[in-house]
Amino acid sequence: MTGCRGQKNVFLSQLPATCYLSPVFGISIAIALLLGVTFLVVRRGRRTMPKIAVSSPVSNLNSLHKDESPLIVSNRGRSGAHQVVVSMRIRNTTFEFDEIASLDPEHDVSLTWRERVGRFKLEELGITANWLRTAVRTAVLDARSELRIPIAIRYHDDKGVERTAFQVLHCDEQLRIRITDS
Repeated sequence: MTGCRGQKNVFLSQLPATCYLSPVFGISIAIALLLGVTFLVVRRGRRTMPKIAVSSPVSNLNSLHKDESPLIVSNRGRSGAHQVVVSMRIRNTTFEFDEIASLDPEHDVSLTWRERVGRFKLEELGITANWLRTAVRTAVLDARSELRIPIAIRYHDDKGVERTAFQVLHCDEQLRIRITDS
């Protein structure tokens, strides 16, 4: 082992008092251990949380039937999610899908909109096409470019902590859609 100032084969206890190798060496090991433990705790916490994401079963909104669900919510985490509510904002209107009471890990659920879409009932308006296709088509035609629709996903994890995830639904003039994380 090399000591300070070029001395060879010197043990730490034999180092002169002017050499600061021993305290620095001990502090750096303590910092490395603390960082390692912190990393493992954070990583374990992320592994056990629910990971909620929205996807679409179709690549084009023109292929949707009137009562077909345009979006699917899935839990790719290792714990359950409760009271899952997905909402999206198109122009000045917020569309909120029906609440999902519980979403188990590695499961998918189609989003329904029967009870609440904005502040009106679809049957009262007499809409014959899929409501999302109708709303997005008019917004895309006004935008004259790719439309970006923000999606908010609110849910409670198994510990009761409320969490929010955000995604963006992209739609072009041909009503092709894709969903990305924001």
